[in-house]
Amino acid sequence: RFVDIAIRTIKENKEIKGELMKCGYSLAMEGVKLSNPTWDTIASAVSMGTGERIELDRRNHG
Repeated sequence: RFVDIAIRTIKENKEIKGELMKCGYSLAMEGVKLSNPTWDTIASAVSMGTGERIELDRRNHG
């Protein structure tokens, strides 16, 4: 079974926080925490974390 990205989100002090539980693109990114994660910020984090070897489609192209 393969997992590309698994993220756990929680609400803390009226803010959404996310943690990458699994990241098949870069195992070193597992455990990375993001504030107010959106798909675009997750995709950007994966791009930066892989030295721009992986580019995921973004939802906001503007």
